[in-house]
Amino acid sequence: MGSDVLLVDDEPRILSALRRALDPLEIGIETVADPREAVEILGTRPPRVLVTDYHMPGMDGIAVLREARRLSPDTVRILLTAGADSRQIVEAINVGRIFRFV
Repeated sequence: MGSDVLLVDDEPRILSALRRALDPLEIGIETVADPREAVEILGTRPPRVLVTDYHMPGMDGIAVLREARRLSPDTVRILLTAGADSRQIVEAINVGRIFRFV
């Protein structure tokens, strides 16, 4: 088993802010800026919770969620985005079987 929470976002400031917000919980937090690296982690040391951004270069959050569902079905999946349309939300629910949309 990997960390308690894996945070995936290509914006370092967002990763830093999320880490600061979760630090008081005293849980294991891993952050990655590259969604492909997140997929590798999901396959080798799956976290309890995955929080991924939607808009990232090279691989969007839906693709990360799809791989998370395949590689680590017990990981709770959460999609984080600053702007999404209803199609993206429906796709995240259907493809990634997300627990929450933030």
